[in-house]
Amino acid sequence: MLADEIPVTTIALDLGYETVSAFIALFRRTFGTTPARYFPRAPARQR
Repeated sequence: MLADEIPVTTIALDLGYETVSAFIALFRRTFGTTPARYFPRAPARQR
């Protein structure tokens, strides 16, 4: 999901987290970093 560039907010709420902060906190405890750092944004696609 994160690798597909779906916003963290969407993922957190879809997974049932009440807040994005709660999702990010669990992600950080599990992976040792935030989702933004774990999945850096891909360069913009050229059209």
